[in-house]
Amino acid sequence: MAYIQTIGRPNYVPEDYFTKENVEFIQKKATEMIHKDISTDVTIDTGSVIRVMQRVLEQRLEEIPKMNARTLMYLVDHYLDYQVDCNKRLWWAENYINSQRLLDQNARRGVIANWSVKRNHKKTPTTVRFYFT
Repeated sequence: MAYIQTIGRPNYVPEDYFTKENVEFIQKKATEMIHKDISTDVTIDTGSVIRVMQRVLEQRLEEIPKMNARTLMYLVDHYLDYQVDCNKRLWWAENYINSQRLLDQNARRGVIANWSVKRNHKKTPTTVRFYFT
C-alpha cells in the first residue's frame, strides 16, 4: 500500500519531518498527553519516536502536521496500553498468594467452593435446549 502511494515520488521524505526540532516537539506533546492520564512525567526516547515516525511515513505520505498527529496517537496509545498491561500483571502478582489459599484468614472458613454437580438419578436424562431471542 505504501509503495502504491509513493510511485510518483519514490523515497520522498518531507525535508522538515525528521528534524531534531520536530522530534523534540513530538516528545514534548507525548509527555503532555500522557500526563493527562498518568500523574508522572514520562519521556519517550528519541529512537522510539523516530521508529514510529518512519512507520507513519511508510503507511501514508501526508502533510507534516497530520503525520505528527498520527505519530502522537500511536506513541500515546502504545504507552497507555503498556501501562495497563503492567498494572494488570502487577495486580496478579500481588494477589496471587491470597488466591491460592485454602482458608480465608479473616472469615475463618474455607474458600473452596463445592464444584460437584448433584444429579437427580430418578429422572431420565433430557436434552438441554437453548432458545435464542
